[in-house]
Amino acid sequence: MSKEEFVKKTERVTRASLIIAPTLMPLLFLPPLWGASDAPKYTFLILFSLLLLWLFALKILSNSKVKIYHNPLNFLVLSFLLTLVSSTFFSPDKEISFWGLPSRQTGLVTFLGFFIFWFFTANCIKDNKTRLTLFKGITFSASFVGIIAFLQRCGYTFGSWYLFYYPDPLRSFATFGNPNFLGAFLIISIPITSSLIFISKDATFKLISLFSLSIQVVSLYFTYSRGTWLGFLAALIFGFLLFLQYFKFKLKNFLSSFLILSLFTLLLIIGADLFRSQQISQTSYNFLSRLRSLPTEEGSTKERVVFWRVCLKIIKEHPLQGTGLERYQKAFEQYLPTLKESTSISPPDRPHNDFLQVATGSGLLALTFYFGIITAFFLSGINLLKKTSNPEETLMLTAILTGGLGYLVQNQFNFHTVGTGFFFWLTLGLVAGFSPEKEVFTLLQAKFSESLRISGLVFLALAFLILAFKLGLSPTLADWYFHQSINPLNPIPLDQKIHLNQKAIKLMPIYKRYFFNLSQLYLTKYEQTQSPEYFKKSVHLLEEIVKANPREELPNSLLAGVYLKYGEEKKNKWALLKAAQRYQILTQLNSKNSDYFYNLGVSHFLLEEYNEALFALKRDISLNPKDGKAYFILGKIYEKKNQTQKAIENYQKALELYEKSKQERKISPQDKILVEKIQKRLKQLEVRK
Repeated sequence: MSKEEFVKKTERVTRASLIIAPTLMPLLFLPPLWGASDAPKYTFLILFSLLLLWLFALKILSNSKVKIYHNPLNFLVLSFLLTLVSSTFFSPDKEISFWGLPSRQTGLVTFLGFFIFWFFTANCIKDNKTRLTLFKGITFSASFVGIIAFLQRCGYTFGSWYLFYYPDPLRSFATFGNPNFLGAFLIISIPITSSLIFISKDATFKLISLFSLSIQVVSLYFTYSRGTWLGFLAALIFGFLLFLQYFKFKLKNFLSSFLILSLFTLLLIIGADLFRSQQISQTSYNFLSRLRSLPTEEGSTKERVVFWRVCLKIIKEHPLQGTGLERYQKAFEQYLPTLKESTSISPPDRPHNDFLQVATGSGLLALTFYFGIITAFFLSGINLLKKTSNPEETLMLTAILTGGLGYLVQNQFNFHTVGTGFFFWLTLGLVAGFSPEKEVFTLLQAKFSESLRISGLVFLALAFLILAFKLGLSPTLADWYFHQSINPLNPIPLDQKIHLNQKAIKLMPIYKRYFFNLSQLYLTKYEQTQSPEYFKKSVHLLEEIVKANPREELPNSLLAGVYLKYGEEKKNKWALLKAAQRYQILTQLNSKNSDYFYNLGVSHFLLEEYNEALFALKRDISLNPKDGKAYFILGKIYEKKNQTQKAIENYQKALELYEKSKQERKISPQDKILVEKIQKRLKQLEVRK
């Protein structure tokens, strides 16, 4: 094979990869994993990124010229990437910033994958034929995903899929595991499908495209994602304005397509509600109820405002480097108390705002470059629209810009994920790919001897295999093992669950959630066997996590709970002392959490340190006046101190609180047992008195 033929084949495979990857990416979903897990999509992204780099290296080894096309995004994208590398290097948790959090995987490695696809899309997809093939591939994928989302709304949940996200399949999520993620993808795919309707001259293909567009719009509606609806509305207005400005069309053809689309869409929405399975027939989810729940529902705008206020505190104290990629959850736990907000707000792993996520993770300089990328994207796209006289290019550019705008609007209430961020960076690359071919410079022209070329090929093959496993497969395999060990629908023996969790830790030892789960499995094994070996293993794992994260509440809380439970059951003074020490630390980390003071009081009570117990329990009651358990323990303490009247008063107060709880809600079986104990103690004290 001649050098020219080899280079052409390499370029063809590169273009084919750039079409196959976006076509298959949305279809990747493994139900045995957690519903919103992006691990399969992450592996796919990394493997294809490595493949593209491998092909690029082969081209260099063939002694060919490697050319790069000028476009307005080159400098900005490279600068943005360098700020991400810098924030990762200076991050307090470098490994987490590099890999990303488990299941989500949006650390530096993922952004490198986005950058690779942007680079090759911008430099290899230069003709309308390739773009059209890519658009068809995305439309095919979106149709498949849309059909799954539609069937979910009808009640066909494909076995256990729905259990991994919502208790009922009220909101469609298809192969994205989350309605918001599905909506972000559809916002980009819908304009692409719309452009094919006008580009195609084949009546059958037009009808198929119309059906595909209809199923996508219906699926977007059934996500019940308010941010998605807002993004779609913004994209619709923006796209329509571009369409009117830059594309000449016959109003008659436009109206006929619009009427067919509206009819399809209306029939599908009505049909989904009419033919839903009985298990979700009573659902109250609809457009109006979703809007009415805006201020009150969990994950509402009110909560997001708290997230954003925390972001502003982080940016104020870390304006240059941010706190590191993927560290928002830790920062949130640190800064929330300074806002005097309710500690009942669960720490989110993302700020639910794309711009604030960039600023908190990588600093204001990164945000500046990110804004620059977005600005250059739209300005260069509109400039290309003004210059082109090709109807196909006009429609494609309109679709790309429309999808990009809708995605950015939606992402002000959401965040980048592997499956959705990939398509956003793909649109950036597509616009950059419209740059004229004459604007090119030679990046490299190497000359290798035959022996050096062969050595290079062997080295590249080995490097590809090693990186494919370490960067691409390890996180997904670890996620697979971990979720197999916690899957409630996977009734495997406890020893096998422990083994699976150990394999997950071996692959990805940086993820503490794996250690948490293994420690709980060891505790379960201890309860079954009463072997001290498993208790020690559980405590050892938690101690290691606490040592690495001394200021984090969760590991401290779990460890304290283990010590307290063991000390109470075994009457072990050493364990009770450890529990008291750990809860004392927790009250310093979070002085608003009444449970920490309650458990600290219980620890001191069991150690017969009554004055310390009184202080802790009174602090608990000041934070949570309705805590009947605290009054019960106070009663027991006063009994021990021979203060009978105070003991009676506290027991009566506990009964009074439980009686109110019974009127407001059903009390738990444990509370009923506690009430019986209190009543028994009161009778005994009354007799003694």
